[in-house]
Amino acid sequence: SIVAGPTGNDGTGRGTQDSPFRSLTKAVSMASHEDFISLAAGEYNIANGEDFPLNVLGMKISGAGRDATTIS
Repeated sequence: SIVAGPTGNDGTGRGTQDSPFRSLTKAVSMASHEDFISLAAGEYNIANGEDFPLNVLGMKISGAGRDATTIS
């Protein structure tokens, strides 16, 4: 699985629990078809570096809960 969260870094992160990416955009760019992306609690939006729209066809994305993880 690939991990992203607000404390991560798209430049130096490895997409792991210990070294997550910052953005969903980076996680998707590093994922392949049918990969699982885990998002930590936080906001994932253009102001925070996202580049929408994203092609997530076949990928599984899970957040920290409806009230904790926001994609907008």
